[in-house]
Parts: sequence; C-alpha cells; structure tokens
Amino acid sequence: MAKAKRAIEEAKKAKECGEAPPSPELRPPPPPPQFWLLTLHPIAEAGEAYPEFFDLPARGSLLEWIDDWYTSASHPLDRVFGKWNNVMAALHLFEPVKEQFHVKGFGVEGDSLPQRHGDFNDCPFWKREFWDPEQLPLIAEE
Repeated sequence: MAKAKRAIEEAKKAKECGEAPPSPELRPPPPPPQFWLLTLHPIAEAGEAYPEFFDLPARGSLLEWIDDWYTSASHPLDRVFGKWNNVMAALHLFEPVKEQFHVKGFGVEGDSLPQRHGDFNDCPFWKREFWDPEQLPLIAEE
C-alpha cells in the first residue's frame, strides 16, 4: 500500500514538473476487447448468385465454396468461421468470453439488408443499429 501511495505522489510531482506520464501499473486497465461477427442468413449464404458473371459460377458465397469444395472438414469445427451454422456449432468455445462475443445474423427476406456479401458495402456498418445484435435488421429502400 505504501508503495502505491509513493508511486502516486511521484506521478503527481512528475506531472507538475512536466515530466513523463505515470507508469502503466498506475493506469486503470483498458476495457476488454469486443468481437462482433456479422453473418448472412444460411439460405442467403447458400443461394448467393453472380449475375455479373451471367450466373455461371456455382451458387453460394466464397465461404460456402471453401467448406464444400476446397477443404475436407473432418469435424464441424474445421469449417470456416464466417457462416451462421458454423458459428452456432462453435459457440460453446466462446463461453469464457461470452460477454465480449457478439453475433448478428441478418434476415433472408428480400426486403432486409444484406442479402449478399457485396451488400455490406451498401449498409451503414459504422452505425450501432446495423451491427448490434439487439437491433432489428435494416429494411431495403425501394
């Protein structure tokens, strides 16, 4: 206790003299980091089409392609982490940090955004109401 008081007094003196700020052990700890994951609805993920390429490539997002064609997962936890179904299968792994882990899945109806990964470019991802899991999904404007 005396050591902490002495350190605080030294920090005050240093501040008055215009010296370096107090050592890190005197600063309050930073808040724990937060992790936000935004996913498409599984139906939207699997049905993602590419009309700009005349719908020639197989349907589904890149995440679908990786899981289905480019890897051979021997366990559900070996699959990519950006898809709703894969996240839900792995959710128990985040129990120790569940207060810091936030997942939001978007709707599959044509009037909600996003419906494709490219739609994220058209969404106000900087606004809390977009990425907060407690908020309702955005409605596409006509």
